[in-house]
Amino acid sequence: MERLRIRVLRPQRGRGLRGAEIRTQIDHSIGPVWEANHVWLIYVLVLAWTAFPAAFAAVMTTLQVPLLLALLGIVARGAGFAFRKFAPTYGQARLFGVVFAGSSLIAPFFLGTVAGSIASGRVPAGGGGDRIDSWLNPTSLLVGAIAVGSCAFLAGTFLTADAARAGRLELSESLRKRTLAVGTGRLRRSAATRPR
Repeated sequence: MERLRIRVLRPQRGRGLRGAEIRTQIDHSIGPVWEANHVWLIYVLVLAWTAFPAAFAAVMTTLQVPLLLALLGIVARGAGFAFRKFAPTYGQARLFGVVFAGSSLIAPFFLGTVAGSIASGRVPAGGGGDRIDSWLNPTSLLVGAIAVGSCAFLAGTFLTADAARAGRLELSESLRKRTLAVGTGRLRRSAATRPR
């Protein structure tokens, strides 16, 4: 999950030496857990499939579009991360970095829309709900946006602590400020949508 959270910060990383420092810290922070992050997803899917087959079928048939888009984001993020390191030219490395950053926003957003659809009762128990309106509605889109903000905030917190542990205090302070900005924005969005 750290990979999902950390990659949301990549579009804000900066360019040049400052950007390289942040990219190096991100790679150092998630290196030990990169491949292990797929395990939780596989575990949750297998558990839901075997323990709750009717609910699993209803969610998968109704919400197949956002689930496929989230899967595309997960695959593109992994490919962008891997190919960026071995790109033969700087331009290709930047292209894979853009793919990586964009897909890091796509995956949590669409997973959030799935959670919003389920929470708002738009998935019929028998399955076969509307494949577009079930997730393309204000509640689901808002939950998707909150998921992106939450992932960015958690990534920033993780990176800030890891940079401080590594003795990179200037980088840690820079990441702390960015994390607070993301968290403040997330709180404002949440407060704006709270019923009065």
